[in-house]
Amino acid sequence: MKILVSRICKHSKARNKNQSVFECRLKIINIGIIFYILISNTSAASDETQNNAERIIKYRDTSVNPCDNFYQFACGNYARANVTPIHEQQKSIVADKISDLIQKGTGSKDFKPFKLIDDLYKTCMNEDAMGQEALAILDRILKKLGNWPVFENDEWKESNFDWIDFTIGSKKIGLDINYFLDLKPWRLVELNKTSIRYLIDIAPAEFKDPVTNASDPLLVAYGKYIANVFALLKNKQNSSKEINEIIEFESRISEINLQNYKEAYREKLTIQELIKRWPSINWNELINNIIIRNLKTPVEITEITLWSSHAVSEFIELLAKTPRHVQANYAVWKIIQNTIPRLSEKYRNLKREYCLTQKCENATHALSCVGVVKRHLAPAVNLLYAKNYYKNDIDTVISNMIDNLKEVLVNLVNESTWMDQETKKVEIEIIKNTQFVIGYEEKNKSDEEFVKYYEKLEVDTDNYFQTLLNLELFSIENRFDNSTGLDAESSIKLFDSFYPLNISGKIYIPLPSLSKPFFDVNYPMYVNYGYLGTSIANELIESITTLVKDFGHDNAINNETITCFRNQLNILNNTHHKSTANVLDFSVIPQITAQMSMKISYLAYRRASKNVEEPALQQLPYSNNQLFWINSAQNLCTDDLPNEPKIIDNKYTGFEFYYAKILTSIREFHDDFNCSSDKSFIKFYGKSCSYL
Repeated sequence: MKILVSRICKHSKARNKNQSVFECRLKIINIGIIFYILISNTSAASDETQNNAERIIKYRDTSVNPCDNFYQFACGNYARANVTPIHEQQKSIVADKISDLIQKGTGSKDFKPFKLIDDLYKTCMNEDAMGQEALAILDRILKKLGNWPVFENDEWKESNFDWIDFTIGSKKIGLDINYFLDLKPWRLVELNKTSIRYLIDIAPAEFKDPVTNASDPLLVAYGKYIANVFALLKNKQNSSKEINEIIEFESRISEINLQNYKEAYREKLTIQELIKRWPSINWNELINNIIIRNLKTPVEITEITLWSSHAVSEFIELLAKTPRHVQANYAVWKIIQNTIPRLSEKYRNLKREYCLTQKCENATHALSCVGVVKRHLAPAVNLLYAKNYYKNDIDTVISNMIDNLKEVLVNLVNESTWMDQETKKVEIEIIKNTQFVIGYEEKNKSDEEFVKYYEKLEVDTDNYFQTLLNLELFSIENRFDNSTGLDAESSIKLFDSFYPLNISGKIYIPLPSLSKPFFDVNYPMYVNYGYLGTSIANELIESITTLVKDFGHDNAINNETITCFRNQLNILNNTHHKSTANVLDFSVIPQITAQMSMKISYLAYRRASKNVEEPALQQLPYSNNQLFWINSAQNLCTDDLPNEPKIIDNKYTGFEFYYAKILTSIREFHDDFNCSSDKSFIKFYGKSCSYL
């Protein structure tokens, strides 16, 4: 379980260091049970109900008392069920649908957003649109940017190259590459208003793992890759010295990235402070000219955010001691490296060979072209998917669920005995004003708005490389423009997201989570609330900024409630066995969000189903309320369970103990399973702390 959890939760930890593995598991939706229950008397509905019952039977371990170890009870035999893990299904179900839509073509000649999809995919797949013409464009670009010293021998002069001029020039051409330092917009919510911060980011790492020396197989393969590309570009001279210099420079960039990743922090500086701190850099020139100036809404930047000032310092120091011809050779190589997928097959084969050593993207040509369409025409692709698969009644069901969850959470805040009235007022205001995007942001926009958004974008069907330059220019402009009304960045993220997530202060419930087999408007409420309701509640709780402010830091207030949460899992923190416990986050906020998301979702489910008759599973001796808890737990099943050591009294894995401890705070769970105090987990380990 440790290996799977670490792998799946890596991105979540990078996004929010306070997020626990438990929360991540809550978001890795439905690893276990797949629900096919339709409210109908048809034979198909009967089959679906039977399948659901069979899955519950397969996954559960009835030798375990649910009051003692509920996760083991619900998932104990999951590994033997031999099912496809949900994290694999997540990536394929919607992705396959989108790929099919793009590959078969929309057939639209009059609706420009869909015509762009067709034209871009066909151009990407057309070998005749690549090759020699792309090389000719590449040659013109390099000449415009000052040529390549590796090919010019003594004719190239150090004084000819300035990395800031090179960066600005390539952006204006449509090459959106971060060679040195780049400026990126970052949308977020501050004081309940969406704002944009601007990040200074250093060049990304070519090598994702540390490299030891020049004989490292990865460096050898990279050097061979560059040399073979040079040869195809008709370089007749021995360029081994220049290649080694490029590799050494990139190795150092990768090292700076790797060393500073875990130490990354956000530091805001004014432009004046930026200039004072690193006076060797012409910051005004760099910042002002990276933004394309023909924006509909002018952009004025007064403050810059750094992920790691230490990384910036190290990178600027590296630039200062690196000869300009090395910088130029490296920068031009990055252009060529990024252009290779647009060149002929012989260039692409060299990349495939290199990717056998370095784990880089190496999809089939068709899937690569699908990825290009999704990346560059994200809002249009979202619209295409929605028009084919999105049902309008989903909005009604999910909106009701959200309103119900909000009302339950507001009631719990009002009933709190330890919050003062001012704190309650602030939290309730945030809960009520939290915005949700169901499915996709642009569904309420007219087709005409999409047409206007893309009106200046053209696809050159005879020249793939030029088309990509056009697309990059379009992207650069809209990245800094707030007036378009369409958010390509959010659209791209939602392609690959399966669980609700917070982007710029809005909670998005992406399309992949709103379709079978994971969700359906006709599924019983104990299914939809057990899966989606819990995940929405998790994001809703995280959106309460006062909770984050008060309890998310070392200097948090020290009342009895928070002290209890800090101390209740010491038994795991003090366990030194190598296990999942070592990667779980036991800080206050993850415990609260894990606990509250289940409690809120359950109470909301009970309210919604109060006057509704829903089918039970006749094959199983469980009430609908019990099925909510079973479904919720089986959403988290993994096949690593048998390999996890029982680190607590030889009876519980780290996650089993954590899950059982969280449930002890929810009285309704114990009522539903008739847990007697003398036989349950509570007798030996006590009740969990309770936030609300």
